Amino acid sequence: MFDFENLGLLIFFFQDQNITFGGTAAPCAYLSLMSIGKLGVAENKKHSKAIMDEMEKSLGVSPTRMYIYFQDAKASEVGFNKSTFDGLL
Repeated sequence: MFDFENLGLLIFFFQDQNITFGGTAAPCAYLSLMSIGKLGVAENKKHSKAIMDEMEKSLGVSPTRMYIYFQDAKASEVGFNKSTFDGLL
């Protein structure tokens, strides 16, 4: 689904949360996708479709009941191994 290298993809999934979306408690999702690069208008549309297709197929959550927040971070803003990704990528 994604073209990330070795350290590139980390997923947290919390189920059984009390969330109201559009005034109802029907199944819904809020996703946050942070990446160092590899995000932009075209990429985000591609990621959005792939993620929402999988969420709908696997969990039965309608794409009309999901938001995805895309954050394109600078390498110097993401800590790793007692430093940052600045200079590692």
